[in-house]
This record gives sequence, C-alpha cells and structure tokens, in this order.
Amino acid sequence: MLRAAGDDAPDSARSRGRTASRGLPWRRVAWTLAVLSLLLVLLSLALPPALGLPYDDYDHWLRDFLDVGREGNVPTWWSSSLHLVAAGVLTVVALVHRQAGRGTGAAWAFFALLHLAFSADEATLIHDRARRLTTLVAPDHPFGDGYAWLGVGIPLGIAVLVAAVLAARGLPALSRRLVLQGLGVFFLGAVGFEILHAAVDPYLEVGFTWVAIYHVEELLEMWGVVIVLAGAMTGVRYRPAGPTVVLEPTAGS
Repeated sequence: MLRAAGDDAPDSARSRGRTASRGLPWRRVAWTLAVLSLLLVLLSLALPPALGLPYDDYDHWLRDFLDVGREGNVPTWWSSSLHLVAAGVLTVVALVHRQAGRGTGAAWAFFALLHLAFSADEATLIHDRARRLTTLVAPDHPFGDGYAWLGVGIPLGIAVLVAAVLAARGLPALSRRLVLQGLGVFFLGAVGFEILHAAVDPYLEVGFTWVAIYHVEELLEMWGVVIVLAGAMTGVRYRPAGPTVVLEPTAGS
C-alpha cells in the first residue's frame, strides 16, 4: 500500500525514529527501457536485409508488424505505452507533491497531461492530420505532402518547450534537468529529424540512408520519453512504514 507523506503527518519524535527514505531506482529503469527501445529499433532496421527485401518493400507482414516507420504495430504500441507510463508516474509525483503542500504539484501535473496527450497522439496519429491545416493556411508550404504536419508541429513544439522550461523552474535540480533534457531529445527526434527527412527526401531514393533517418528519429523519441520518466522518478523518495510504503517529495522542490 502506498501513502503520501502528508497522510501521516508525524511529529518530531516519530520523525526521528522512522526509517530513512530512499530514492527510486530510476537509473536501472531508464537503462532497461532505453536498451529495449534500442533493440526494437535495431530489429526493425535489420528486417529488410534479413528477409531479403528491398528497403522500399513494406508488403511483408512481419515488416509491417515491426517497422518503426509504420503505424498501428508493435513499435507504435511501445512508444504510446512509454508515454502512458511516464504520464502515470508524473501523476503520482504530482499528487505526492500536492499532498505534501509543495507548490510544484501543478508543474508535475502539466508534464503528466503533456505525456498523456503524446500517448494519445502516438496511438491515433492526430499530428498527421495536422497536414490539412498546414495546407489550408499555407498551400505553398515548403515541407512536401508527407511532412506538411511540420507547419503545425514546429510552432507547437517551440511553444511546448517554452512552457516546459517555465513550468520546470521550481522542480528539484536533477528532476528539472532530466525532464527538460528528455523533452529536448524527444523533440529533436520528432521535429528535428522529421525536418531533416523532409529536406533530403527529394534527393534520396528509399534505401538504407532514407530508412536509417526515420529509425534514428523514432529512437530519439523513445529515449526522450525514457529520460522524462527517469526525471519523474527522481521527484519522489520512498520509505517503509509498517505494512505501507510512504512516498515523500524529493528535497529542494
């Protein structure tokens, strides 16, 4: 059973006798998820030569099931799940901080809602539908039909990053650094490498280089979420309290 530290409100005597709190194993979790993400991306990249397929052949059922550039398959589920797990952990951290009377609860809740939205977007491809808005507002946009969503994605990404920097100001130093680094890595993949792909697409045939670019893009997105999740885990500490485990806000928040 889990409780927030504010639920028991121990007096000074009880506080002196209680078990010292410990940090969550965020490094172990982050490394595990990062390696699993890397293996999934490498498997996707290795499939065409392993199956004897040219890189522009997406008809084989196994490639369609495992390629990170396709939608509605295992990599999509994995990416969406990473965002969802991050949103869940961020929500718990927000509740712990709020229960303890810390002013940072709202900031943690902001990041939780952000990753909940990212998870929904990953599962439903809302951002791909933004290409219609780009085409409507700027018919002569420079991105090409396959990348038109960048007309919305670039300003939206900048706005999210600015809001994130402002929201993270009161977080503990390590938490703030990891959360902002994670979002930076995520947007480097989601927007930065998408811009790169749009720039080289007219000059490249669908071969190893073309496919490798979107594999790096997807890997950076996954790793970015993992880093944010690690940052969320540094936002609380835990200590045994009889049959329960009490979560406490990390000092400095």
